[in-house]
Amino acid sequence: MKFDKDLFKVPNQRAFQLVVHFLFTKLDGPRSRDIIFRDVWPIIERKQEAEFRKKVRLWLVEVQETDKDAFQFDGHINPSMFLSPGGEKFAQLMCALASHVLGKIPLRNPPLEPSTVSSTNPLVTFLKLQVLKGHLHSEFEAKTKMTNSFQEQYLQYKMLARELQSEYRELCSEEVAAKKDLCSTVAKSSMAESKKQAFLDLENEEICLGIFHILKLQ
Repeated sequence: MKFDKDLFKVPNQRAFQLVVHFLFTKLDGPRSRDIIFRDVWPIIERKQEAEFRKKVRLWLVEVQETDKDAFQFDGHINPSMFLSPGGEKFAQLMCALASHVLGKIPLRNPPLEPSTVSSTNPLVTFLKLQVLKGHLHSEFEAKTKMTNSFQEQYLQYKMLARELQSEYRELCSEEVAAKKDLCSTVAKSSMAESKKQAFLDLENEEICLGIFHILKLQ
């Protein structure tokens, strides 16, 4: 996936999820991680996608209403925008969010005190933004790799779980067949009815062990 100016030239659901989650995490990490996206990130099931889109829209609307001066997007944020996240209007929305986040993140240069992005000198502001964009891009790529790795591991474990479930069903089928064979064999035997019933009492651990020893001696 190439993250450039044409990222949302066509609808790109995966890029939308990664970019928006990253930006909101930078805007308010604890809220993003522990409250808003706690149950929907990383997205590993389709039902999480709809909930993720809903939460993203609500947060964007909140930002738009509470910080109109900093959030440079005048259009209405419709739910349909996130069903097919692409096109010029959607790209403008993402740019507005990215610019808003950049304006909220302080640049830290220890041992100096944190300084905000804004400055009276346009050149200083531009240079600070370039440095910040570089740091954010590197961090974004690292988080993207981490998310992809988690999702790959989830799919592997999910496949393993399906295989184990299939094996379990096969064992259950074999158990049913074995019980039928046992019932048929016992019914044809010349044992007394009380003994037949005892043999068929498979819930009795002591009797099951007795049957095992008998079969072992044969």
